[in-house]
Amino acid sequence: MDNEKYIKRLFLLNLITMIGVLVIAGILLVAAVQVLPKATKLLDTAQTTLDNLEAVSEDLNETIDNIDKSTGQAMSDVSTAMEKINSLDVETLNKSIEDLHGAVEGFTSIFRR
Repeated sequence: MDNEKYIKRLFLLNLITMIGVLVIAGILLVAAVQVLPKATKLLDTAQTTLDNLEAVSEDLNETIDNIDKSTGQAMSDVSTAMEKINSLDVETLNKSIEDLHGAVEGFTSIFRR
């Protein structure tokens, strides 16, 4: 009798354990069914965001290259302009201005009469 009681109690405990495992499995299944679509949508959104960031990064690199080229060209133009300014003979320019001033004064005196 004692053995039979022990077997019934063991059977009951096994039944409770099995029901608990089935409940937990059911909960996990429901959670997976609800979480997986959301996780998939989240991963799709993350992938789209990464693709957009990659495109922006490429555009930014192109813009930086263009700025670099423009800056290089501007520096070259400034250097050329400075060379031309430095090559001016200021004394000859001043002499030419004085001569022009004298000629204009001569014309002015002719037209005033």
